[in-house]
Amino acid sequence: MMIRKITTILVCLTAVFIISACDEIIDALSNDDNNTEQGTNNGNNTNNNPNNNNSNSNSGSIENGSKPDSNSNSQSGDNNQTDNSTDNNTDNSTNTGTGEQTGGTTTENGNGNGQTDGSTDSHPVIPEKKVYQGLVNPEEIGKSPFKSHLYYGRSLLETDEEKKAYDFYIHTLLNYTTNDPRATWLEVDFEKEGIKITEQQAVIIVRYALTDDPRINLVTSTYLPSKTPSVSDKLKADSQNPVTKIYLEPGFKGMNVSTFLNTFYYPHIEEIEKNVQEILSVVKDDMTEAQIVRAVYDKYLSTIAYGERDTRGAGNIRGAFMNMLNRPDLTIRRVICQGYAVGLQYLLMKLNIDTIYVVGTGIISPGTDKKGDHAWNKIKVEGKWYGADPTHDDSLLWNSPTCKHDYFLQNDKTMEIERKEGFNSKGEKVGYSAYPKSAEDSFPLSDTEYKKP
Repeated sequence: MMIRKITTILVCLTAVFIISACDEIIDALSNDDNNTEQGTNNGNNTNNNPNNNNSNSNSGSIENGSKPDSNSNSQSGDNNQTDNSTDNNTDNSTNTGTGEQTGGTTTENGNGNGQTDGSTDSHPVIPEKKVYQGLVNPEEIGKSPFKSHLYYGRSLLETDEEKKAYDFYIHTLLNYTTNDPRATWLEVDFEKEGIKITEQQAVIIVRYALTDDPRINLVTSTYLPSKTPSVSDKLKADSQNPVTKIYLEPGFKGMNVSTFLNTFYYPHIEEIEKNVQEILSVVKDDMTEAQIVRAVYDKYLSTIAYGERDTRGAGNIRGAFMNMLNRPDLTIRRVICQGYAVGLQYLLMKLNIDTIYVVGTGIISPGTDKKGDHAWNKIKVEGKWYGADPTHDDSLLWNSPTCKHDYFLQNDKTMEIERKEGFNSKGEKVGYSAYPKSAEDSFPLSDTEYKKP
């Protein structure tokens, strides 16, 4: 009897072992299939066919348009935007180059040229396929450029050919498609459009576009494109050699382009747009331009709090308008100075209000004296430019509905007490070649208050 019991136990243990081994083999095969389907390559893969990343080339020129009345709440079409997150499993985009996010230099972690170097995070785990629902058509969201007057970097370009290339570049990335499911590079074909520019001009255009339109930073974090699908074949910022095509890595490095666009970019834009519209709902038809800016500023700062560089999406509009911590109990989103600044930029551009992303040096953490690379904004109100630092005006309390206005619509003299635009902490020139001068006096805060009729 004892021998029979022992034999029975051994048979059972053997069966359990065999079943467990089979499960591991099946899981391994399944993971291998998933990796193949996702087309995940390491970011240095150069064996992609460069001729199949075809984008819509009927770009035309970005529409010129005058600003509406200051009492207007007009929007510029389907505009959805940018990120400099350093989370291990997030996008690798940023808007500054020196530490905190600043549209031209990164701040808190970057290269000093206004964006990240494209060599950061690996791509995230692919979620289950999402069914589009909500406020926007997934075939249309994020595809319309803003009006040309809202693109400050474009206004700094010297020739019509450069502006034509800029318009084509913006349109191409916002409408990007590819017929190759294995493609891991974005291609912009200037030659096909009959555009003739140099490597130097291409570098400036890519950098300015990345700073001008926060959505571009979601499509790609590349600030220095390549001449071929190779990370080692970068354009030279001082070269006068002609360039026919440029190649850029998608927002999540190493991921195939079609998977990135359909699984991440468009679903993220949809969620971003929904949350943006909620913030913009505070705007009233009878508000002045200054009152609109104040209302949006206050509402926006009630939805975010200062975070850490490794917080997912902390440096772009993904972090500013999405719950990147995947915590349904959290209603506050965490960003660093880049995220604060690009979020405000995007909101006001949606209202057709000229707003630019400024990078330089300043106090980088609220409540401290620590200085380093920093990002903030300049806003054009009633025809004049003013500075605003949403990072430093946000409450230090985690979930506070109120904010300060110490750095809201201030003149350059006030802003420059604690910050210096256009130069990073190493003294290197960053951001735009020049920034607009502010009004002589700060805007009266009392004139920004909206009193209900």
